[in-house]
Amino acid sequence: MTYPITIKRRVTVDLDADAWELFTVSMDCTKAARALNVAASKALSLPTRDEAWELWSAASEKWADYGAADSEPRYVFRDLLDQVFGID
Repeated sequence: MTYPITIKRRVTVDLDADAWELFTVSMDCTKAARALNVAASKALSLPTRDEAWELWSAASEKWADYGAADSEPRYVFRDLLDQVFGID
């Protein structure tokens, strides 16, 4: 017998600007890294990989001036997606 249950996942991401591979050589990217961490934590707590990608991508675009929308941070987030949702 199956019972109606709700399972919630809570993920906390705490990477620095270097780990996100932002433009740290040319500017202070601390705020951008914090924003990406908040977005990633919320995104990775969502039920599906696609929902997570959509939420995080929108946040990364807001911080594009710091390199957040470049391929490197996207690869970092894909690695996080794989850790949470499994290899795609």
